[in-house]
Amino acid sequence: MGLLEHLRRQFAYDAWANREVLAALSASAHSNERARQLLAHILSAQRLWLERIRKRTQSQPVWPDFSLDQCEAQISELASLLERVPPPSFFLSSFGECLLQKQQGRVVE
Repeated sequence: MGLLEHLRRQFAYDAWANREVLAALSASAHSNERARQLLAHILSAQRLWLERIRKRTQSQPVWPDFSLDQCEAQISELASLLERVPPPSFFLSSFGECLLQKQQGRVVE
């Protein structure tokens, strides 16, 4: 299995796991605020990771206060974004660029 296929499988697993957690929280007779907060944090952190590898600015706080409906919307949007993940050459070129900047004494963000 190549790197791109491996990444796609990992992203598919993330999407599945996010949907499973949301379904469990939605079906629960008791409101679990901490679990909802953690799910919102996980979704926001996943988005932040994608934004960083695409060299985009952070669009959400790391600890957003999403409702379950907002979590559901985030899960759908993340799944769509993850389907369009850059090819491995993007990661390698970004890594190489960082190494070059470090060797030249420039700040690496």
